[in-house]
Amino acid sequence: MPSIYMENGYNTRREYLEDLALEYKVSIETVRFYANLLGSDEDFYLLPVYLQDRAKERKN
Repeated sequence: MPSIYMENGYNTRREYLEDLALEYKVSIETVRFYANLLGSDEDFYLLPVYLQDRAKERKN
């Protein structure tokens, strides 16, 4: 059974997190911080929301 990451076009969680860093123009450390804080169950739900908010904060 493929992982949720593979189902969404990524080989690994690491690859997914790296892509999020690029997409939201935040550091990989920021992505990992929130990913660890929220847990992997939120990778496709709350994590992008947090990163989007963080990216908006950086623009202001």
